Amino acid sequence: VMIEKDEREKTRHDKLLQMGWPDDLLHALNEAEVSERTSLPAAYAAHEQAASSIINPKAFTEYLARQAKIIPQANITAITKIDGGYRISLEGQPAIEADHLFLACGTGMIDMLTLCGQPPMPVEVSAGQISIYQSPNILADIQTVLHYGGYMTPPLEGVQYWGASFDKTGQ
Repeated sequence: VMIEKDEREKTRHDKLLQMGWPDDLLHALNEAEVSERTSLPAAYAAHEQAASSIINPKAFTEYLARQAKIIPQANITAITKIDGGYRISLEGQPAIEADHLFLACGTGMIDMLTLCGQPPMPVEVSAGQISIYQSPNILADIQTVLHYGGYMTPPLEGVQYWGASFDKTGQ
């Protein structure tokens, strides 16, 4: 649920609605609907992305690691698209081939895209802050992600995450 905390957010959400997304992907919520979705008294309207979800970074990373061949201390020199996947050239080691490529390189994304032969694209790096609270707390009954400039998740394995991006330089 994306809260319209100010006119800027309302304008941004209205632009999203004008793009013609189907209602089951994005729709407006009035204050009563916000209260119903969040179990909180609501003073704001909002928009909901019903098909969105939460990724548990720890569980997702563990899942990917179980599926992946891990080569420690490898330096990638090139990534080439081939039929059915990718060829990853490594410094001083044989190249490997993969049918999928998952790039998780943080501030190194532009360098990695260049290795993939892709022209650098706009990549915004921001450093953020995250707070982790053990549930139950006063907001433990919430069953949806709230986005209000920052964000708050519902309890995930007994923990709630609150976050905000605030440094657009990423330094």
